[in-house]
Amino acid sequence: MRKYIIRRILLVIPILLGVSFFSFILLRLIPGDPARIILGERASSSEIERLREELGLNKPIFIQYIIFLGKALRGDLGRSIMTRESVFKEVIHRFPATIELSLFAIILASFVGIMAGIIAATHPGSFIDTTIMISALGGVSMPIFWLGLMLIWIGALILGWFPPSGRIGVDIDLKVITNFFLLDSIITGNFKAFFNALHHLLLPGIALSTVPMAIIARMTRSSMLEVLTQEYILASYAKGLPKRKIIYRSALKNALIPVITVIGMEFGFLLGGAIMTETIFSWPGLGRLVYDAIMARDYPLVQGCILLSATVFVFINLIVDILYAFIDPRIRYE
Repeated sequence: MRKYIIRRILLVIPILLGVSFFSFILLRLIPGDPARIILGERASSSEIERLREELGLNKPIFIQYIIFLGKALRGDLGRSIMTRESVFKEVIHRFPATIELSLFAIILASFVGIMAGIIAATHPGSFIDTTIMISALGGVSMPIFWLGLMLIWIGALILGWFPPSGRIGVDIDLKVITNFFLLDSIITGNFKAFFNALHHLLLPGIALSTVPMAIIARMTRSSMLEVLTQEYILASYAKGLPKRKIIYRSALKNALIPVITVIGMEFGFLLGGAIMTETIFSWPGLGRLVYDAIMARDYPLVQGCILLSATVFVFINLIVDILYAFIDPRIRYE
């Protein structure tokens, strides 16, 4: 196990190098000049050229990449073109908001998706099974921007049950320690802030959870149907064991391996920046930061977000692989 983990960690290096190279090149292919965006359309050519030289944008792309890579290896991701703040600080400051939103979404998606998949698998071909699978198909197919706008319109504007945007109420005083608002409110004992932050989390969390929820439900159903036809399950029924015990102790444990893979991948995608959801709900996370940075052609900031997302995604997949050994003791990595 130790050797496997070390090998996987070492593989992160070429992966991140590849991600950094291709993201660096592709970003420069996006139409638009950061210097002109910063100075405005009325800026003179000399002013634009002076700023391009100051930002290093007048050098060949390959030289720019070598400079960027050299600084990145020293832990310096550069400074944002727009704000002139450290990219590392900006990304780390925004990342907790995305983690909080993504954790809520993946927990909700996993719980509802697994339960729905189990119910569908134990009633194959029934009305319940058909309804769940049609709902799952709708969840996968539904555009997230449309769903987000509908949730705001119905939940916030018509019913008035939820706040339409933001992370916490403007009238709430919270001492920020970790920038995880739910955790900070618990640490400081500010339960008014806790419930307010949770209230703000519900709409974007539900919107973000729909696609992974549908995928998890479909995968759970498929995996459970395969496991329920195995001989040891049929033997358990023949012995007269309770159906609930067979499903939740014997069948589910063996059906969870592909489901955990899907959960890990979906969580990695969510942490990579739920750009659409965070933009619609004005959620100050990594996705919103990426959107603003792309619009401003802020190359260093976009590259920093991409590198962080790639690193998190790789390590989440490593954690998922390690979890296999705990779920199924037959799995060995040596």
